[in-house]
Amino acid sequence: ISVNNTIRFKEEGDQGPNVIPADIVFKITEIRHPIYIRNGDDLEFTASVPLSRALVGCSVEVPTLDDRNISIPINDIIHPEYVKIVSNEGMPVFGSKNKEKGNLVIRSQIDFPQKLGPDAKAMIRQAFAYEK
Repeated sequence: ISVNNTIRFKEEGDQGPNVIPADIVFKITEIRHPIYIRNGDDLEFTASVPLSRALVGCSVEVPTLDDRNISIPINDIIHPEYVKIVSNEGMPVFGSKNKEKGNLVIRSQIDFPQKLGPDAKAMIRQAFAYEK
């Protein structure tokens, strides 16, 4: 079943003698979630990551729809297009007998510092210095 769709049960409404039952119609409308974007059975989550952690790795805390908090380790360098996919943590797949779920897709918003002092700038220059 897709979102913003209707489900029709033909002639399943009020029934009586000499009356053709009406259809029962359910309209499914998606309501925007405050932290997730739904994409089919997948859920997309945007994590706010400080620049210092984006460069060296970190764990991202993600609240789930079933009231758990999961910690997702990211050991890669996180860049603006970086995406981490966690299998089976998305929306429940309609009709699945095995309780399958879609994926959790984690995107990152990198938080850059507003100001850096001279010492911090010198340390960053030294950390990124390399020989050609």
